[in-house]
Amino acid sequence: MFKIILATLTLAVSAQQAVKAGLKTSLSLAILDQAKDVYFQKILDVINALELPDLEDKDGNYLKGNSIQVLEGTKYVEFVADVANNAVVLKNKKVSAVAKCDSFHYHVAPLINANGHAEVDMNTVDIEAGLKFSTRVLPNGNIVPYVTGVDVKCDINRFDINIKLWGNLITDLASIAEVFFVGTVAGLLEDSIKLALNTVIPNVFNSAIGYSGGYFPMPYPNWVVDWQTPEPAVVTNTYIGIGVLGLYFDKSIGEEYPAVAIPDMPYHMDEHPELFQTYVSSFDIDGFFNSLLEVRNIGGWFRSAELPPTVPFSLTTSTLNVLLPGIVNEYGANVPVDVHW
Repeated sequence: MFKIILATLTLAVSAQQAVKAGLKTSLSLAILDQAKDVYFQKILDVINALELPDLEDKDGNYLKGNSIQVLEGTKYVEFVADVANNAVVLKNKKVSAVAKCDSFHYHVAPLINANGHAEVDMNTVDIEAGLKFSTRVLPNGNIVPYVTGVDVKCDINRFDINIKLWGNLITDLASIAEVFFVGTVAGLLEDSIKLALNTVIPNVFNSAIGYSGGYFPMPYPNWVVDWQTPEPAVVTNTYIGIGVLGLYFDKSIGEEYPAVAIPDMPYHMDEHPELFQTYVSSFDIDGFFNSLLEVRNIGGWFRSAELPPTVPFSLTTSTLNVLLPGIVNEYGANVPVDVHW
């Protein structure tokens, strides 16, 4: 039994090692940079959707009904490559936001308490978030992309904060409470934002990739493409590249590997100025047409009367006699022929 298990594992590992990218593509970072504001807005959407916890300390001071709303965050966005981490990073050092507290209680002195609600205007917030690319093996054995949070940062400038307090008379007089708000609110927001950027966005991406199983459906029933990625996406200072197996097949039949080896191919060639480059192997092309013929009956008519006048020949028994010797003897010369294929 042990030998059988060992042999099975060996075959599984060998199959994974044998997987090779039949299609490689690269996209210039200059193109991605043009959409950096759109990408960063997705990060801000995550921040705006944060559900902040209520806070209470050992002295009975508390902040309840906490929320944050980004006011401006796409004007100074930077998109950079972190080649050492094989990652791309979005950063904006000048995000502005407002934090709100629906209800607070602050113990100023014995028998003296400040109560009310508050807003904290944060005019300079440094938010940075990156995605590091690697791969993972799914339970079905397919190798797919995997991302983790990297270079995540949230730094609120404590010297560029405006605190507004509303409540009772004590609240109006208790400017000392501002120290409590600066330290507590800023720390809560920084920790919550960093946790979200380290987990939410990577989890959404990885869950969607895992759900796909490494397959992508094609237009016809049972037609799918195995797009597993044998190697992680590659980040350089000028482009990001990725390779996929690209094996098309009919699910009712199963994967059929074309009888042609996948050659070594580049993601990008510097001697070509194109910002988007794709290299496709004959393995992928053969697999595409082979599987297409399995899932789709391809056929039609070439009718002699429908040939355009610019075609330098006609479909007659005489012109087809070269391919079908004896057709003239059987049907006569220059007889129109309709061809079904």
